Amino acid sequence: MTSDGDGRPHLVLHGRARVRAAELRVTRTLVTLTHADGVAAAVVVLEA
Repeated sequence: MTSDGDGRPHLVLHGRARVRAAELRVTRTLVTLTHADGVAAAVVVLEA
């Protein structure tokens, strides 16, 4: 995970995940993060 210039989270794929995303023709990733009371969660959507 990185962040763009506006602070929004950005997913960077590496290795096998990057290869598999290319095989699936992923064109865009969407990420949302949340946290509360010591618990954190992320949801990632891959668009093809």
